[in-house]
Amino acid sequence: MSLVAVINISSASVEGLLMETGRPKPKILGSFSVETNPSFVFKADFLEREIKKALEATFKNLAKKAGPKGADEVFCLLASPWYAGQTRILHFSDQEPFEVTPFLINKLKEDEKKLLKDKDLRLVEKEEVKYVLNGYAMENPFGKRTKNFELYLYISFAKKNFMNEVEGLAKKFLKTPAVSFQTASFVGFKGLKSLFCLKDNFLFIDFSEETTEVVLSRDGYLEETASFAQGSHYFVRRLAQALNIPLGEAVSLLGQYEENHLRPEEKQKIDAILEEAKEKWLSLFARVLEGMSGAFFMPQKIFFLASGGFFDNLLSFAGARKFARLGEFSAIKPISQPALVSHFVSRPGLSLPQKNLTAIFALFVNKGNKM
Repeated sequence: MSLVAVINISSASVEGLLMETGRPKPKILGSFSVETNPSFVFKADFLEREIKKALEATFKNLAKKAGPKGADEVFCLLASPWYAGQTRILHFSDQEPFEVTPFLINKLKEDEKKLLKDKDLRLVEKEEVKYVLNGYAMENPFGKRTKNFELYLYISFAKKNFMNEVEGLAKKFLKTPAVSFQTASFVGFKGLKSLFCLKDNFLFIDFSEETTEVVLSRDGYLEETASFAQGSHYFVRRLAQALNIPLGEAVSLLGQYEENHLRPEEKQKIDAILEEAKEKWLSLFARVLEGMSGAFFMPQKIFFLASGGFFDNLLSFAGARKFARLGEFSAIKPISQPALVSHFVSRPGLSLPQKNLTAIFALFVNKGNKM
């Protein structure tokens, strides 16, 4: 068994999980979450400073739980906007049939990696997601002969300095240089595909504090990712601006709204403000979906990696709409946190992961990144 730390670096919060791996169900030893405070105006440099403070606080809490020996490994999940990723299609063809070999695939991947010229960026992932031989997708292309070969490669990057700082915190607080990085798009895709035995088309949406991230899977392959800068903090800002109140008060008010603790006249006022904000969020959401759909219809199976009274309200709002060429959302599936935490071993009174993506990532790690 190994003692590992799992760190979910969301758009404006950090959640850390300490667990024992090497068993069918990982054992949770501790979970810690640090939220950043929203600002009236979204500023990337301010957000990065705040997220680094949250990272240090999370590592300190995990170190107290891990003890003087620290952890064996640290696994970090980067969510939007801390990385950029896309699925690239790499082509190789010849007039004569050739054999698909590991050497050919590695050469295509290395050639793609050389295209990275920005010295401030660092490679996070280069994952093979699909093989196409003479126009036909195959699970295992090795040893097959073809004249045309396509490799679908999911490739992602992040700021080198940001990743280096995370590694420095892991070494300082958890006494380990063994730090691995993954991205929310890839882990969410692999995790949902495994947990729900998905083989057809699906879409998943991660609604976080500052961003909404959308991932499209077709025929069981990760095809496209996109995001836009509106999450839960966008609705907090709209409340604060409309009511001329501090952001902290707006956070509290939104919490009361979620829990249905407002008087009818107060709720009516909040409803009107949020209705306008939801329309703006929905217009950006629809634009992303339209850009992804191309000549195809979008999947009707849609997974939302978020929860809470307000998000459920937003989910219903989106579900009631119909987009051009997209049809109606006939199979919207909010992910149930109890269903995810049932895959872990814990004990009464121990705090469990608050974010669904943290739980999915932890399961991904426990299975050796092979969900």
